[in-house]
Amino acid sequence: MEIRNIQRFDPEPCPIPKVPVTPPSALVEPDTDNRLIESLRKVAAKRDPLESLAAAARTRMDVGPNSDALGQAMSDLAVTGAHAWRSWSQGPPSLDAVIQKIGGAPGSAKVRAAAEKSLARATLVARLLPLGGAERATLRAAHPELQTWIGVCAEVDPPHRPVNNEVTDNPQRDLRVPMGNLAPLRIRTSFIGDVANAKRVVLWMHGLGSRLEEADRAGAELTRLGDTAIVAFDFPSSGYSQRIDLADASGQLPMLDVNAKITTDFGPFGFLDFLDDFVANFVDTLEAEVPGVRARIACTAGGSLGGNMSLRLALTGRSPWIPPRIIAWSPASVWSPVKGDLFKDQGPNTTYGQATMAEDGANARKQFFFQNFDKNICNIKPKTAQMWWRSDWVHDGVKMQQAYIDAARVSRQEVYGEHYRRFTWRLAYEQLLFSFRTPTKAGALPRYHLIGQKMRSLLLTGQKDAFDFADIYAATDLLAKNLDQLHRLGRCYLLTDTGHSIHDERPVFLAREIDAFLRAHG
Repeated sequence: MEIRNIQRFDPEPCPIPKVPVTPPSALVEPDTDNRLIESLRKVAAKRDPLESLAAAARTRMDVGPNSDALGQAMSDLAVTGAHAWRSWSQGPPSLDAVIQKIGGAPGSAKVRAAAEKSLARATLVARLLPLGGAERATLRAAHPELQTWIGVCAEVDPPHRPVNNEVTDNPQRDLRVPMGNLAPLRIRTSFIGDVANAKRVVLWMHGLGSRLEEADRAGAELTRLGDTAIVAFDFPSSGYSQRIDLADASGQLPMLDVNAKITTDFGPFGFLDFLDDFVANFVDTLEAEVPGVRARIACTAGGSLGGNMSLRLALTGRSPWIPPRIIAWSPASVWSPVKGDLFKDQGPNTTYGQATMAEDGANARKQFFFQNFDKNICNIKPKTAQMWWRSDWVHDGVKMQQAYIDAARVSRQEVYGEHYRRFTWRLAYEQLLFSFRTPTKAGALPRYHLIGQKMRSLLLTGQKDAFDFADIYAATDLLAKNLDQLHRLGRCYLLTDTGHSIHDERPVFLAREIDAFLRAHG
């Protein structure tokens, strides 16, 4: 294992992240991170385009200060939720059906005008949703009314595509991935480059609570270098993939016993194991969609949770299909288990509690955003979101860390719901307790010994990804040294002036190192 300090970097373009458009204040409950008001939640909960359009038209006919904004949002809800979209795609309601559903005088010009306006709005939003970023910009330029907030309510009908959030320019599709006793899961997937014909394919896995757009900037550079394409996806219950109802899937996703937080033998990791199986099944599904692609998957790659998954998949016997190359930056779970004293137990206690909390009105939502964006842990660590990017990253006078945090907060507001919250916190909990440094059972060697002799690894870690109880920089350096002692081959880059989200801070550098690694070892 070659370990190298990188202290100088070529200049890279640094686009400032755009904060997505947010709902008008009249349409959200105060101090809830933009939770929609009850009237909108009730409409969205029906998951029925006809019901949404009729409610929108009735609202438009009312005389009130917010009737237009409410009516427009209700029209949007006819198409933005995944369930509503599926119904709409099978055949949009006709104008006559909407008029009949509204009730009142069917020949009324007022009723007809309201129905026409509601249906036209939903039809326009339905045109927007399948498009990529550049195509959306063109449509929005032609229809300025699409530049305002578009109604969406993930709390009761999570969207299947980004609505107000930034969306990839790359082709998107839904793959149906079987998972044991569960019905096949709808997984949003994007292809960067010519996946059907590229010499090499990289399977890209995003970080915790994030989504496939993570791959876009590094992926664009990687495909420009030639011979490589990328398949990226949203994990289940993440981004715009299907949510999993934990109450219905307890057999597939068993909760760890609460005592696991304080015992030395903390047993199986149900959610991480589930994702191991999911990735294998995703590759099977991808092979059916693009025959021959499995043999061309050159590596798995990802940061944070994605880096953890790459390393987990490399463990001998975990996944027979895994290629003999992995790439992991800022990987979670390279630390020692975060447990054992008052301060260390704060993380597991918090994440376990947040994962099991009931969705009680707005409280769980408020706690999710407070814990991620507002709370300092024991007053000795930065806020969680402040650990995602380095604090001194400035571009053209803009403090990039805060710009990314602002965009990330609003982005998560669009996808927040009970199942997203539970899945995200549960994975956070398991990642704190799982460690590549600990043995699988008493008397066994640490897990990293299970990374096979034939496996080639590219590890990257940022100097400024170093915090109390979560020093990923030092832990990744130590893992590389341990692998070197075991005569495992590969590279580890220790990056000066770099934080956790290397794919955001140094995407061109990351892409070029991935390309060089694959050419050298593949």
